[in-house]
Amino acid sequence: MTIALDHHQPGQHIYLCGPPAMLTSARPRLLALGVSAARIHLPAERPVEA
Repeated sequence: MTIALDHHQPGQHIYLCGPPAMLTSARPRLLALGVSAARIHLPAERPVEA
């Protein structure tokens, strides 16, 4: 995520994917850095296939 933030430009959207622990910690970090919540996109929850 640090690399993405190094290249982030105001007004860009951020799409995240990865392990659940990373996704959980990424959103608050991005918000704290001033990224608008409307521009942060997380994967939709998928049902676990049996």
